[in-house]
Amino acid sequence: MLSKDDVRKLADLALIEVPDDACAGLAKDMDAILGYVRDVATLAGGTSDAPAVPSLRNVMREDAVTGVTGFREDLVGQAPDRDGPYVRVKRIL
Repeated sequence: MLSKDDVRKLADLALIEVPDDACAGLAKDMDAILGYVRDVATLAGGTSDAPAVPSLRNVMREDAVTGVTGFREDLVGQAPDRDGPYVRVKRIL
């Protein structure tokens, strides 16, 4: 069971201020939460039954520009004002 001192230490670690009259209630609530977590851990049976995580690998590909010209022209062509291959916008600075 958590004591009032334990609650104060946890509050200090969490950088929160807990009034002394609330410490007893928080200790009771935290005990209930920890009891629930213990029950869930017991029912789960630990991590030995967990499926194996496949090995991860980094998939690399060559950087190459492919088919951007037509796509760019479609996008810039829909702009209300353009300057060559660029979209013209209002100056904001």
